[in-house]
Amino acid sequence: MSPKMRINRFLASAGIGSRRKCEDLIREGKVRINGETVAALASFIDTGSDTVTVDGIPVESVKDRMILVMNKPFGVLSTVSDDRGRKTVIGLAREMGYSERLFPVGRLDRDTTGLLLLTNDGDLAYRLTHPRYKIEKKYLVKVEGMIDDRTVASIASGVDLGSYVTRPCSIRVVERSDKSSTLEIRLK
Repeated sequence: MSPKMRINRFLASAGIGSRRKCEDLIREGKVRINGETVAALASFIDTGSDTVTVDGIPVESVKDRMILVMNKPFGVLSTVSDDRGRKTVIGLAREMGYSERLFPVGRLDRDTTGLLLLTNDGDLAYRLTHPRYKIEKKYLVKVEGMIDDRTVASIASGVDLGSYVTRPCSIRVVERSDKSSTLEIRLK
C-alpha cells in the first residue's frame, strides 16, 4: 500500500512551488487528481496510484532532491521567470546546465548580491522560509555614509514602509566610516 499525502505537500515536494503557491493553484482550479478538479486544500492522494496534473501537465514525485547554492549577481531577479525579459536566477541556473525544475528559497533584491538557495524540494523551501519555523537569516549589509546609533536602534525596532512595518531584528555595526557603514542584520 502506497503512502497517503496531502496534495499541497505532494505538489511542493515535487518542486511545483512553495506550499502557499501550491494552495493557490488548487484554489484556482488548476490541480486535478485522477482527472477530477481538487476542491479541498486538505485533499489526500495515494502517491503510488493517483495521477496528479497541474494545468493538464502530469506531476511526478521528485526522486532526487537538489539544492543549488548560488552567489546571486547584481542585477539578477530572484524569481523563476520575468515577463519583461530580465535575467533571473533560474535562467542563470539553466545557463549553467541545470535542467531540473528549481525555484529560489526566499529572495534577494535585484540590486543585491549574495548567497541564494535554489531547490526542487518544496518542503525544504517551506521549512526554511515559513515564519513559524523561526529559521534565522543573517545579512551583511553595506550602506553609503555613516549610520548613527539612533538609526541602528530604529531599524532594530522595525521600519514603517507605508504598507507594513518590518519585524524587529538584531543589528550590529561591523564597520563604520564617513563613506560607508557595514551592518550585520539577523532576522527570524
